[in-house]
Amino acid sequence: MMSLSLNKEPMPMELYEGYRRVTKEEFDQIYSGAVDNPVNEYLMMEKGVFRSDGSPLSYRKIRGFTPKNQEQMIAFDLLDNDDIPIKFLYGVAGSGKTKAALQYGLMKVSLMHKYEGIFVVRHPISVGETLGLYSGNKDEKMRNWINPIIDNLSGGDVSLERLLADGQLHFDVPGDMQGRDLKNLFIIIDESQQLTKEQVKMLGSRVSSGSVICFCGDIDQTFDPRFKGDKNGLSFAIQELRNEPEVGVCHLTQSVRGRVAELFASLRV
Repeated sequence: MMSLSLNKEPMPMELYEGYRRVTKEEFDQIYSGAVDNPVNEYLMMEKGVFRSDGSPLSYRKIRGFTPKNQEQMIAFDLLDNDDIPIKFLYGVAGSGKTKAALQYGLMKVSLMHKYEGIFVVRHPISVGETLGLYSGNKDEKMRNWINPIIDNLSGGDVSLERLLADGQLHFDVPGDMQGRDLKNLFIIIDESQQLTKEQVKMLGSRVSSGSVICFCGDIDQTFDPRFKGDKNGLSFAIQELRNEPEVGVCHLTQSVRGRVAELFASLRV
């Protein structure tokens, strides 16, 4: 059977990926201190993946969700590292960005009690509509809009309702975040490719003591011209903050959803 080959154009901008592939010689030089390595940049080798200082990855396992490639291993390690409060997970649809962020948030809230709750911010424009077009009050409108989040929570609506009843899971939209003060929370900004520079700045400045923030997005799925190119807040923040010790980045290039999803995710539109 003839395989399908897609001619892919290069990405419009070279974004920092948060890791690089190195040889054993390069790794030895970095580990010995002879060569500087960008802060929090992961090192990929054939024999494994290491943190920027040469130490091995150290992340807690999640039942039923194991990393399927080196990029996911990096994402898991970054999400489980509370010493890095600003996390960027970006990449193709189906690569596990949102699921990984939610599962680690659940673990740290429900099992470890590290944070008081999960706070998910998701732009309604990501579904091509605004919340005002749905019927009902704000909570009822948002229930229609957060189905992708429910899909990534084990147990579906039952788990969702329990977390909501316990006050451990919160949802909001970027437009209602001005002036908020988010303390002791695991914050997830989902579909963050649909944000302007100003919105990313505003959302990040809501983070207060004891909280971490994780931006999840796929820049290839920026369909609204308001967020394309140099107007995109996610790519802007990654490039501007990449060298800060509080920041970690992981570019996920492999879809684990299946071959069909991978083919469609690779289309340039």
